[in-house]
Amino acid sequence: MYLKIDYVEREDGICVCRCYGYEEVLVIPEEIQGKPVTELYDHALASSRSARIPENMQQVILQEEERGFAEERELAGEFLKEVYLPASLRRIGNYAFYFCRNLHTLQFCGNLEDMGSGAFVWCKSLRCLIFDQISRSRNGMEHILADITWEVETRWNFLDGTMLQLTFPEYYEESVENTPARNIDTQWHGSGYKYRQCFRDQTMILKLYDDTFPYAIGNEFTDTCIRIAMNRLRFPEQLSLEAKKQYEEYIKEHRKEVLKEKIRTESLEDVRFLAEQGLLGKEDTDKAVELSSMYQKAELCSFLMDYRRQHFKAIRKSFEL
Repeated sequence: MYLKIDYVEREDGICVCRCYGYEEVLVIPEEIQGKPVTELYDHALASSRSARIPENMQQVILQEEERGFAEERELAGEFLKEVYLPASLRRIGNYAFYFCRNLHTLQFCGNLEDMGSGAFVWCKSLRCLIFDQISRSRNGMEHILADITWEVETRWNFLDGTMLQLTFPEYYEESVENTPARNIDTQWHGSGYKYRQCFRDQTMILKLYDDTFPYAIGNEFTDTCIRIAMNRLRFPEQLSLEAKKQYEEYIKEHRKEVLKEKIRTESLEDVRFLAEQGLLGKEDTDKAVELSSMYQKAELCSFLMDYRRQHFKAIRKSFEL
């Protein structure tokens, strides 16, 4: 993939300042000129460049043989839809992704040491965060999530080979004047703030995450709670029997909504999981077959019909004259 990069050399590696090319998907390389890429400069992928132009900035062209005939453009701002960062990256500058309003997927690879302020301002389409090759603690993911107030799906791939998938709901804060006390109180709305407090010493504490679910039930829409429950059941690391029970009970109580959403989005893995866990009864399966047929989801419909045939015996009708 053709890529032109403005960069500066630091003591520990390369700082990327700006990228140019043709694609809406940006993959930043691990190395430039034989040195590791360790930093994204302020406003590096933002809609506007930083007012502070670094000294001794250089430029390199990668895969020049793939240069197209179209005019290259800045790979920044609303043009970007997916960004994949290298494992060597350690620092992200201020407002690095400012106004990347069409960015929906962002992959971090390796641990971050420093996160600038306002990195994700006006990145409201960002819904999928992938944390790859990260350690259990001090990986920098807490700071990333703290900077994102809307609902986001996260996937955690740890160095020990284990995997998590967690939903972090939306929240917003409100400043309320306390006239008698002559001060301003900050109030948080939504369960997302509590979910982002489930870290201790920069380590995700899954028990705290699971203990927050009752608060989510009282503050979030059903589809958000379904995603939280399904993710924890499918990736049950450190999931206690009590926590598992609360998630299963919620799924059972909302089976119709779960099936409708999973069939609409053609989530075969989730439907298969529900079946394997014994969370689908005959009536649920009959309804799911009907829905998958209505939505024209052939693979799902085939799986559900096989499941129904194997687990629920058909009742033969007899007629007397």
